[in-house]
Amino acid sequence: SQSRYRFTKGTGTVLIANTDATTNVAITSGNNEITYIPTSHGESIIEFTINNKFGSSIKKTAIVNVTSNYVLTLTANSDQGGTVTGGGTFTHGQIVGAIATPATGYSFDGWYKNSAKESDLTNYSFPILSDITLTAKFLQNQYTVQSSAEQGGTVTGGGTYTYGQKATVSVTADAGYQFDGWYEGTTRKSTLEEYEFTVTYATHLTAKFKQIQYTVSVSAEQGGTVSITGGPTYTYGQNPILTATPASGYSFEGWYEGTTKINSTAQFILEIKSNRNLTAKFVLSQYTIEATADQGGTVTGGGVFIQNQNVSLTATSASGYSFDGWYQGLIRVSQSANYSFNALNSLTLVAKFKINQYIITISADQGGSANSGISTYTHGESVLLTAIATPATGYSFDGWYKNSAKESDLTNYSFPILSDIT
Repeated sequence: SQSRYRFTKGTGTVLIANTDATTNVAITSGNNEITYIPTSHGESIIEFTINNKFGSSIKKTAIVNVTSNYVLTLTANSDQGGTVTGGGTFTHGQIVGAIATPATGYSFDGWYKNSAKESDLTNYSFPILSDITLTAKFLQNQYTVQSSAEQGGTVTGGGTYTYGQKATVSVTADAGYQFDGWYEGTTRKSTLEEYEFTVTYATHLTAKFKQIQYTVSVSAEQGGTVSITGGPTYTYGQNPILTATPASGYSFEGWYEGTTKINSTAQFILEIKSNRNLTAKFVLSQYTIEATADQGGTVTGGGVFIQNQNVSLTATSASGYSFDGWYQGLIRVSQSANYSFNALNSLTLVAKFKINQYIITISADQGGSANSGISTYTHGESVLLTAIATPATGYSFDGWYKNSAKESDLTNYSFPILSDIT
């Protein structure tokens, strides 16, 4: 700051500044006064002459010590980046301190005078020699966010962020894996698949995954047993073999999950993608009984039967035939035309028949003769009976009789034989 020294003339006097002898001051003068202004800190010499009205001159010399005051002005480039302290008014040469305190998330870049950096120190001390304005420059911190994935999935997100900025990282688990969490070192920060957070420092987030453990439950309904390889838990793609074994008299019907039939093979490989609950269903075995007839008759019965179900077969002989038996291949299994048994397996039975054999007994009453005797014929075979009269006079042929009933008047009687006859 400047100190002014003003001298005002009295009545009848003249003030004359002695510029040659005066140092370190600026002089202004007028009709009535002289003003001396020191131009530098320290000692200044002021000299002037007074001419009075009596014609005498008086030379005056003054030595002035000037102490200057300077203003230190401190500012910051950002209202949010930090604070400054230490500004004020100070005397020439006094050691002053400019203190910059960064706010959270900011860093101090330096003290600037206009565009020139004066110091990198947050606590900057220096002797003040003039008025000065210093600006503290604060920079918002930049942080790197990295994301990576262990086996079992993929991640997106990461990059460079300023302090307080929101960052988002996302994860997608592979099939058969579940997301366990975002980890910073050994610390789990979040279990959210899409994790948003405020960046306050540099970080590396690792997505960790766990293999899903699936359970497979298998059971059997009445009629059999089941087995499964491995277990009791399985991971994705670890496919066990399921086997269903029917009990005697039962057949495997299918593998069911709830009410849905998923496989009809007793043994198959199960694909594991989730928890599974399967039931093996069995049914009583079904057997086909086929009944056929050879020439000489007909049959009824046969069809499809379950285990131990009663089967009834009936063989009916045609005219002139007799039932010989039920045959399985070359083996006769029954001689009864009405054959009943329990179904234990599939089979084919053939009813066989025999053509009937008949006996004819021929005789003649008194008065003649015939081709008497006993002869055997097959059913339907033609038989010729001949009656021959005897030499006895007085007899004639009356007829052929079966019991008391006349069968024919012909001496040569031909007929198909259909039964035993006398």
